[in-house]
Amino acid sequence: MDDSVQLERLLDSFGILMDEAQALSFKSHAGRSDPARDGARRSMLLLRARDLYERMRSFPAAEEGSPSPAKKAGESEKDPEAPGFSGDPGEKSAALRERIFLCGVRLASHYARSDRVPEASSLYGDLEGRARSPKEIAAAAALGRRLAMAHLRAGESEKASALYRRLTALGVNRAAKVEVFKAAFYIVSYLAKRGERREALWIYETLPEMSPEPGDGAPRRARASLTLVGGAGSPKGEGEGPEGALPPAGPPSGISLVGSAPRPSGEDGEAAAAWEGSLEPGPTLSDIRAHAAVNVLSGYATGGDPEEARRVFDGLFGPDSDPSYESYRTVATLNLLNVYAAAGRFPEAEELRRSLEAEDDGSVYFLAARAKALADLAVLYGNAGLLETALERYKEIGDPDSPAAVRRHQADALASLVYNYGERKRLDEASLFFDSLLSDFEDSPHLRRLRAQAAACLVCDFCLLPDLRKAGEIYREMEPLGDSEWFSARKAKALFNLVAAHARDGETSLAMLHYARLDALPPHPEVFLEKARACFNLVTELGLSGRLDQARDVYARLAAIPESEAVVLERSKATVNLVGFLGNAGRHREAGELYRGMLSKASFPGVAPHLGKAAFNLVFDLGRDGLFEEAAEILSGMEALGRDEGVLADRALSAHRLILHLLDADDPEAAMEIRRSLDSLGDSPRVSRERAKAAVSLLHHFGFQGDLDRASEIYQSLSALGDGDEVVLETARGGFKLVSAFIRVGNARGAGRIFHEMARLGRAPDVLEERAKAGVNLVSVFGSMGRLDEARAVMRELDGFPDEPRLSVLRAKAAFNLIIDLVKSGFLDESRELYLGLRELSSPDELLLPRGRLGVILVRSFAKAGRFGEAEELLAGMDSLGEAKEMRRLRESAAFELKCARSALNYPRIRGLGKDV
Repeated sequence: MDDSVQLERLLDSFGILMDEAQALSFKSHAGRSDPARDGARRSMLLLRARDLYERMRSFPAAEEGSPSPAKKAGESEKDPEAPGFSGDPGEKSAALRERIFLCGVRLASHYARSDRVPEASSLYGDLEGRARSPKEIAAAAALGRRLAMAHLRAGESEKASALYRRLTALGVNRAAKVEVFKAAFYIVSYLAKRGERREALWIYETLPEMSPEPGDGAPRRARASLTLVGGAGSPKGEGEGPEGALPPAGPPSGISLVGSAPRPSGEDGEAAAAWEGSLEPGPTLSDIRAHAAVNVLSGYATGGDPEEARRVFDGLFGPDSDPSYESYRTVATLNLLNVYAAAGRFPEAEELRRSLEAEDDGSVYFLAARAKALADLAVLYGNAGLLETALERYKEIGDPDSPAAVRRHQADALASLVYNYGERKRLDEASLFFDSLLSDFEDSPHLRRLRAQAAACLVCDFCLLPDLRKAGEIYREMEPLGDSEWFSARKAKALFNLVAAHARDGETSLAMLHYARLDALPPHPEVFLEKARACFNLVTELGLSGRLDQARDVYARLAAIPESEAVVLERSKATVNLVGFLGNAGRHREAGELYRGMLSKASFPGVAPHLGKAAFNLVFDLGRDGLFEEAAEILSGMEALGRDEGVLADRALSAHRLILHLLDADDPEAAMEIRRSLDSLGDSPRVSRERAKAAVSLLHHFGFQGDLDRASEIYQSLSALGDGDEVVLETARGGFKLVSAFIRVGNARGAGRIFHEMARLGRAPDVLEERAKAGVNLVSVFGSMGRLDEARAVMRELDGFPDEPRLSVLRAKAAFNLIIDLVKSGFLDESRELYLGLRELSSPDELLLPRGRLGVILVRSFAKAGRFGEAEELLAGMDSLGEAKEMRRLRESAAFELKCARSALNYPRIRGLGKDV
């Protein structure tokens, strides 16, 4: 069979397969298909289409060649099947190659629309390098734009921006540049809403310049009327309308102004699909550029530099700008007003509002623009806590006779007042605003949404007050507002707050009643999440009140809720609490079953750290009750939770607790085995801290038992855990315990060696405190042994510590011990100097009494030695120790000692004089 005939058949077969796959895709988007069956069918069709495409690529006609003479001469391209086709082999080969190229574009486009981004990216990389003719370049650019949108749907803004950079290099003809414009608009809109303002501004400023052509359509001089509503005027930032839709073409059709970045809604897919095809008929390129600038400005309404936003605004409406941009001035002004107000620069925002009012010609459009500006200001004043000013702006918007477009913005502002007054606990006024929102406006879908959103906020506020009767009344106002998924989600939030509040107050029956209403709502992911959150609260409150059987029954409901990442996360949080309650009550078997039942969900984001905490609760309770084998089994099973830093820290903490339980049971060998298992957990700061604490616990045990070799070995091993602050502190604590252990067995030399080694740990205040505690013990033991030189050496090191209250107390205690030993050994002058040096320490009141007692000892010692002058000086110095009752008694005791010493010295002379008489 001739290659060209076979290639034509393959092209026809490819078209049939793609048509069927496209039809299945439309059915799926419309909800008229069986997802499992039709999804498998579509995958099979795409697999066959990919195979046909690769076969077509292998034909010689598909090979790249030089453009045909017609293309070289700049002639228009012709369909090989159209009348008048010349039949030139080179021209026909180029046309077939182009058709095969477009088949690849169609296949990759379907992948991109189905969010099969890796396959689409792979095909695009090949097609981008093979694009030659103007039609191929334009098709590749259109594919790049669709692929950028797929990246945005997947939340991969960096990849979308990188793809835009490649598109700017590809766009060498006008049709390709149009696709670049469209891709830039979508990316700018997405980045602005995500707060990635700098990247959005860069893409906007790199849009290619193109002069108008007849195909672009005449510039529209009419006022722009964007079909986007939402932003600042909606409570809690909720909005509605298509996300990312291109600006509308044709004459304006209604008044709907956007004040800040629009939020997504259910119509997003339809709105985006409306602009998936050609720009003809559609918006002009000037419209796309201007609308992209509007979205850049909206991104700055959530933060960023207002001066940059002003530069975008001035660049859009400068003297040399396209006259058609003027149709967007009102919308851009409203966005810039939001930028200034969100930054707290209300004077500039008010100036922009006045500039809008100066252009007011009495038309409905400008009335709506003025209302939108006032509503946005009311919202932003309220968000800033300026409630009275917000109320003033609301009252300026309009009256009951205003047009519907104005009343819509008035309702937006009133809903924001409900939220802001309620959040600041001014609930009486918030309730009045809510009543006005219910009664003073004509019914509309938008108003019903505002009412539902405001009611959900008020229910939350009254539950926190708490005023559950009023919260229940407001919820009843929500019930008739709507039954769609959106309304069900808001009702679910309100019911969750009611469940949580009643459970917190111990009203379990009412909490379960509201949960039953929550359970009856139509299925929806947000409803499922609120049900899971309600279950978590019920489990927690029932467990805290000791009703564990009821808590288990509620926990079982979690398994019936369709799984999502958020639902499984709530279930894992409930597992942590219930495992803790059951383990604390000694119901270890049930607690273990719950924990093991959740292990299969450990791969869900955020779940493993919660399961790590549940395992810690289990290990703690099992170890406390002496079930060491079961605790060790749970500990070893934690390896299945992965290597998340929080999980590893919980494993280390669990091991430390089990080590403590084993040491209490006098099983140090098992404790050492557990400690060795910690070596595989890495050296993150939290893990290293727990490993150090476990080592110090073992060191203390062996030191207390007199096994100093093992205690010393453990102390030396602490250096391998790094030099983090917490590890160093635990090492210092271990050093103090080891010094105490050496002293306990009478090995003062070994204690001194460890004390001096501790100098390598640095001079952090907590570390010095541990070393000072060891120094106090050393001074005492050296002094009692008569080894005063060594005691003096330790004291000199302590004197070099900072004069900080905690350290001063310990230095004083060491000095007290040394002074007593010096007095016993007859070193009165040295003891006096050391005692007088204590005055220079910033000693707290707790040291005054010991200083007073020490003063009594010194006065007595100097007086007995006949050194009355120094004794009197010491006695006089005791006057500075205060006038407390105990201190007065000590001064009297010292004075009595001095008097007795003087009397004892004079008694022999008096006796001799008596004999002479």
